[in-house]
Amino acid sequence: MSKPEDLKVVKNCANTTRSFCDLTDEWRSTHEAYVTVLEGFSGNTTLFSCSHNFWLAIDMSFEPPEFEIVGFTNHINVMVKFPSIVEEELQFDLSLVIEEQSEGIVKKHKPEIKGNMSGNFTYIIDKLIPNTNYCVSVYLEHSDEQAVIKSPLKCTLLPPGQESESAESAKIGGIITVFLIALVLTSTIVTLKWIGYICLRNSLPKVLNFHNFLAWPFPNLPPLEAMDM
Repeated sequence: MSKPEDLKVVKNCANTTRSFCDLTDEWRSTHEAYVTVLEGFSGNTTLFSCSHNFWLAIDMSFEPPEFEIVGFTNHINVMVKFPSIVEEELQFDLSLVIEEQSEGIVKKHKPEIKGNMSGNFTYIIDKLIPNTNYCVSVYLEHSDEQAVIKSPLKCTLLPPGQESESAESAKIGGIITVFLIALVLTSTIVTLKWIGYICLRNSLPKVLNFHNFLAWPFPNLPPLEAMDM
């Protein structure tokens, strides 16, 4: 409270046996200080009395907004639904944080939101690696660096990209290329053999057949009777 005011009774919290009470509707300004006094009675006897000061801009904590994710080949669409309780004057002190996690690496995204934090907001996390698992968390961060409440992680496995398909196509293309080269070599050898350049089809002439021919290095000597004495 910026001005001293008398304490007033919160009607929905008076004479209750509950262990809690919602004072949200009593906060008129998030930049005001409030004093709460809690008293416990048993009949006409006061059992206890305690008080606490609240500075909403510092002491308030915000539940993370609801969100959904949709994974594509190399990016993720994050659809955020802001809670309706975020007051317009408090939005200047809050920023939306989208955490991206993959293989132990955490990246923070702080998108700039034009206008009020209301309705749905879509943010695209791009430049991702296909066929990789990514997890996303969304929360509201206060400018005073107070404790935040992060949402549970939501994960998605991105589908494989065109690189995998290209790799398979390259393998198939390599097999076809090797087959064509082998086919061309076989056809060339068959053609050369058929025209007689290699593996002659006709046998050699008998005069050139030396298989049964025994060559002697020296000629036979004439008989002794034919020699002149």
